[in-house]
Amino acid sequence: MKMTSTPPPYKPGAYDTGGQFGTQFNSNIPPPPPPPPGFVATAGPTVPGGHFVVTQQPLIKQKIPTSMVCPHCNTNIVTACKAKVGVGTYVVCGILAAVGCWLGCCLIPFCIDDCKDVVHDCPSCHRTLHVNKFLDG
Repeated sequence: MKMTSTPPPYKPGAYDTGGQFGTQFNSNIPPPPPPPPGFVATAGPTVPGGHFVVTQQPLIKQKIPTSMVCPHCNTNIVTACKAKVGVGTYVVCGILAAVGCWLGCCLIPFCIDDCKDVVHDCPSCHRTLHVNKFLDG
């Protein structure tokens, strides 16, 4: 096989966008899906010309502190997380008791943070921003 050092010739019109940047080449591509439920879009300040700047807050689907802007005090924060006993903790306790772990072993979920709900609070205004429920799909 013979190797050439020059690239193949450019074919006019093959990559032409008609003078418009960002034109889709394949019209069979479906539009992007809408944001998931719970995704908060907040209107920000206006820019010259009367247009709104829209910013989106991240979903708090984690059990770790999350960086965001508090919707209550508009401060850039990292959420404070704490574990609290919730319905899922009692469900796991009941299941353990039903299968024979009733001599105190059924109380183990109350000692494990991964079996509890995680509450995200704003460290600035101390309001609850989100609760990640244990056993909540």
